[in-house]
Amino acid sequence: MDNLKDQTVFAYRCPSCGYIVKSVNGIFSLSGSFFRLKCSCGESVASIEKPEGQNITVTVPCMICSYSHVYTMTRDAFFNNNVFVANCPLSGVELCFIGDEKQVDEAIEASNEELASMLDGRDLSSLKADEGSNTALSDPMIFDMVRFVIDDLNAEGKIHCDCEHEGEYSCDVFDEYILVKCNKCLKQKKINIVGTSQALDFLETDELILK
Repeated sequence: MDNLKDQTVFAYRCPSCGYIVKSVNGIFSLSGSFFRLKCSCGESVASIEKPEGQNITVTVPCMICSYSHVYTMTRDAFFNNNVFVANCPLSGVELCFIGDEKQVDEAIEASNEELASMLDGRDLSSLKADEGSNTALSDPMIFDMVRFVIDDLNAEGKIHCDCEHEGEYSCDVFDEYILVKCNKCLKQKKINIVGTSQALDFLETDELILK
């Protein structure tokens, strides 16, 4: 395990300036159970908690959301020779990279290319979620995530209506809401997605009841 520790690096993308902040080799062999990595711009900090004998918790600031995301992983997964990439659960944007230095650098290079394509000449701030925006569903990333949740609920039989054996469901998208309805009994559920905060809340939905 000690040899693997010396090879493990941690890197994250600063949501403020876009710079990749990376630890030096061997940083995780240092004593202590808490590690902070701060961007040189002073606007963001990522942290790692590694209590002895327990799972490791990584907290990473997000380029899209207004808060940090927390990831928990086993010590074996953290210190192995593969690369682990943590994504924003809303947008899929890659936030941090953990593992062998060469593989981390390769993952970062690929991520940079993908991010450049996504930005298409725009400023990094254009990716940030606007809590007051009323055009959340016009954002392809948010729409795809909301639609994925609905499809997943349908596949797991967690959409319910008045049909004896449940119905056949369709989904209509409007500017500020999604309407899920049963094509048999015509029961429906209106899901308001006015802003990004509502889209994030909807990700926690575990059941839809049409009325």
